Amino acid sequence: MIVLFILYVLFCFAGCKFTGSKFNRNYISKENTTAVNGIFTGLIIFGHFVQYYTEYSSWDTPYIEVRSFLGQMVVSLFFIYSGYGIFESCKAKGDAYITSFPKNRIPKIILHLDLAVLIFTGLFLLTGREVGFLKFMLSLIGWEYIGNNNWFIFATLVFYLITFVSVCLFKGRKVLVLSAITVLTVVYILVIQNFKPTFWYNSALCYPFGMWFSYFKEKIDSTVMKNNLAYFITLFALLGLFIGVRFFGGGFGSLITYLISCILFGFLFIVLTMKLNFRNKALEWIGKH
Repeated sequence: MIVLFILYVLFCFAGCKFTGSKFNRNYISKENTTAVNGIFTGLIIFGHFVQYYTEYSSWDTPYIEVRSFLGQMVVSLFFIYSGYGIFESCKAKGDAYITSFPKNRIPKIILHLDLAVLIFTGLFLLTGREVGFLKFMLSLIGWEYIGNNNWFIFATLVFYLITFVSVCLFKGRKVLVLSAITVLTVVYILVIQNFKPTFWYNSALCYPFGMWFSYFKEKIDSTVMKNNLAYFITLFALLGLFIGVRFFGGGFGSLITYLISCILFGFLFIVLTMKLNFRNKALEWIGKH
């Protein structure tokens, strides 16, 4: 296992370019974020694999420690990039982009989810495992689980609905829209924790924070990429905050600590990509598919 993980890390850095004294101005372009998503897609696959693979040796301990440390942080960038991309599209195309979600985005996600559910349902029936009708119906919206990974899809659907409602309520008033999305995401966390395990919601705030990043991007870029001194001050300040929260702020035992850690980890990685360009065709393919 550890050999495969080391090879994967080397693969992720294959073709990675350090910009030196310059900055990667396209650090959050669609191509670059897709490649970064490819990195974390692989980490998620590794994380799921070890839930079933049991032939560990002492050599595998370092990877198990890395997996335990990362936890739900591996999905931080997915939510941050999603929130960022949606708000960037909203700025470019107007509120109509968001108000079209019930027609364009949400049905597509449900279709992909339901295809996976139907495949797993067929597999369950072929192997003689029972699938209750209510569980099957709830699985079609991601609330229940039949073999597939459902929580991420359910959370995404909720975030899209939250975004749709917020834009409908406060059309054209971006700060109010973002504030409503943030508040409603907190409401989602408070409600869902009464029904589901912590991994359903402990990275949820990354989504609205990705949108806030889009809103303040020009100011952030002009400040952080003003020069190398400003960049490294920002980088080490984020790193210090992350270490402080992660190791001295109660660890991951507290929901608030976990939420903050996920946000800091995501933004720390984003700042890294201002200097490191991970873009390569293989990672883009993984991130896309």
